[in-house]
Amino acid sequence: AQYVSDVFRSLGMQSTIEQYNVVSLMEKKNLSMEVAAREARYHFLSKVAKQKRAAAIALGHTMDDQVETVLMNIMRGSGLSGIAGMRMLGFGPLKGSKIQLFRPLLPISRDEISLYCKTEDLNPRTDETNASLHVKRNRVRLQLIPELEKYNPSIKKALFRLSRSASHDNAFIESKVDLAWDEVIRSHDTALD
Repeated sequence: AQYVSDVFRSLGMQSTIEQYNVVSLMEKKNLSMEVAAREARYHFLSKVAKQKRAAAIALGHTMDDQVETVLMNIMRGSGLSGIAGMRMLGFGPLKGSKIQLFRPLLPISRDEISLYCKTEDLNPRTDETNASLHVKRNRVRLQLIPELEKYNPSIKKALFRLSRSASHDNAFIESKVDLAWDEVIRSHDTALD
């Protein structure tokens, strides 16, 4: 939090920092630590966006995050929308909100971002929990993807292309459903005796 505050101050930007009791949220809703932390993050971001009257929240998800998400969704047996993964612009977990999530770094790999930081002499922080093999996403990142790269050294790019293709297919299907919806669905009140 102090690092974020210092960076924002050095850029002449305002920051908002809060603390959440993620363990309490985890226990109360019977969630994993990762899911509870994600829920707390989106709650916080949504609250600040509403206060600032923002139309969108920019997130730092990368191509690697997308690949991890797609692989986890495939392992779960997800359908087309799961294979599509995260959208560059959409509502995601903020459904029902007018605030969109914007992921401008989605087509950029973590390696490219690291190279940029090195070139620009930037010193980003690394969350030490990202190395913990107790978290499924970390096992996918640190164990499964390197194993898959033995079969296809370009597996990340291949899975990213798959997600984009699935996203386009899903958008096409949704557009056709939207067009047909009013013709297929009829709504009427029925009095019950």
